[in-house]
Amino acid sequence: VFPACNLLMGLPEWGLPLLYAAIGAVAEEFFCRGFLFTLLKRKNRYLAAVVSSAVFGLLHLLNLGSVPLWHILLQMAAAFSVGFALSGVLWRTKKLWLCIVCHLLINLTGHAALSPLGVGLSMACIFIYAFLGILLLRKKEGLL
Repeated sequence: VFPACNLLMGLPEWGLPLLYAAIGAVAEEFFCRGFLFTLLKRKNRYLAAVVSSAVFGLLHLLNLGSVPLWHILLQMAAAFSVGFALSGVLWRTKKLWLCIVCHLLINLTGHAALSPLGVGLSMACIFIYAFLGILLLRKKEGLL
């Protein structure tokens, strides 16, 4: 019916997850960092990072129904902290493409959270991403 359907049906087993991961990374980064963070950072970069990260976290409510509730809540917390770190990446580098690449890599590894080991790893990553965001959003030059 549609040429795109034929293309999708011909993808290898790993192709569709890769396509979904890429589309999500591009769309979410353009909206959350490219639009929201950029719009709000003129007032306060920390407020911009918190607001754009909160919206990013809330977007993960769209996954409700496809996985258990505990996973969605973990995903939302992880998305907030990743969004905070990516806000720091954008503020420090001024390169949205770098945020998109980081986001894509995170999407590709995100399914690990469904395993028991993945939950602990996801919890550790939440704190690591939040800490990275704080480091990157600092005004002082130095460590990063």
